[in-house]
Amino acid sequence: MEPNFPFEIAEATSSHEAEIIDFLLSDFLGREPLNEALDLRPMQCKEFFQYLIHKGVTSKQSLVIRDANGKLIATQIASILERQANDQENNNSQDQIKLEGEIRKIAGLLEKLDEQIWTTVPLEVTRLFYIMIISVSSHFERRGIANRLMANAVQQAQNTRCHGILAEATAYNSQKLFEKCGFTVLYEVKHSDYLDETGKRIIHCRDQTDSAQLVFKKV
Repeated sequence: MEPNFPFEIAEATSSHEAEIIDFLLSDFLGREPLNEALDLRPMQCKEFFQYLIHKGVTSKQSLVIRDANGKLIATQIASILERQANDQENNNSQDQIKLEGEIRKIAGLLEKLDEQIWTTVPLEVTRLFYIMIISVSSHFERRGIANRLMANAVQQAQNTRCHGILAEATAYNSQKLFEKCGFTVLYEVKHSDYLDETGKRIIHCRDQTDSAQLVFKKV
């Protein structure tokens, strides 16, 4: 721990996966605008979270933050993406898992952003530090933790020879955080344009969130 940051930061490993899933299901799930809009329940999200978390810890780029008592209070789930020979090819596909129900609606929205990654990042960028989730406990907000995770992401990106940081910002507050940290919006899907097969809008958030954004920062 540091005097001006009284929390412990460590790499997330496979031994932390179950703990991180429990943290996200108990805290992040109910506060994330898309989850709230679709009234998602833990069992509907668990498989999707497991997939993201396993991908993140396997890449060795994810972090956990604990308080003085060792309790998990924040996490960053991240991985590395590399441009393929065909820049249309997407190596961030969620096809490895089959999702059903309401969570599929969120995955479908994220896929629309995924499809634009290598067509919107600068051509000289071939390696990205990709932030999948940043979550801070509701009891520890406004303590500089999210900003610290963002600063760490820049350092991690540089250490892993990435040319930039990429994230999919699906909540109004996270969009503002990324904007504050110098990210630019590469692509945006307005909720009013995300429709089902009958032409009906799928997502109506209860806060100011009205879009999903693909955001980028060069390092």
